[in-house]
Amino acid sequence: MSGNKKTLFPTSVFVIWILITLFVPFAVFYYVLAGNMASIGGNIIYALLWAYIPPSANWDLAGTSIFGIFLQIDPSSVFYGFHILNPLVLLWAPVNGFFNILFAVQVIRFIQDKTSMKKTILAGLLTLVIPLYQTFLYLPYLLAIGLYFIGPIPIQLIVGLLITRKYGPKPVDAPWE
Repeated sequence: MSGNKKTLFPTSVFVIWILITLFVPFAVFYYVLAGNMASIGGNIIYALLWAYIPPSANWDLAGTSIFGIFLQIDPSSVFYGFHILNPLVLLWAPVNGFFNILFAVQVIRFIQDKTSMKKTILAGLLTLVIPLYQTFLYLPYLLAIGLYFIGPIPIQLIVGLLITRKYGPKPVDAPWE
């Protein structure tokens, strides 16, 4: 973009980047049931290709979500637990993880010198939007029942920025400037 020398994106780093994008969780909800600090409830963990919803999860929060509207799950449902490639998880993955997919593409485009670092960082910050939206939407309810933690996990953002720093385009030496 700015006349920089191109840098190769090693295949192993590309594979690791894709695996991080698909399998590293981007949102976790930890909470305490019924406001009792001694009875810690389960957690709901979201990634693009899997989800974990414990049997002890609060029924109001269990399930996948699309912009804060939760799909209610029957407590006896087979959906509770750890699921890879579950159709219900995959159904919402493009919605909940849209910005994660966008950021993965932007990192690759930046390494190929097809976009700017500003646009790549902006795409990375957007990965926090949907988890933060859910955090602010349900924060009063979760505070009422005893909140421990709710929100985004910026692992993909951190790794993506490290990859762009290591493998991004290097400035061309200009001996006469």
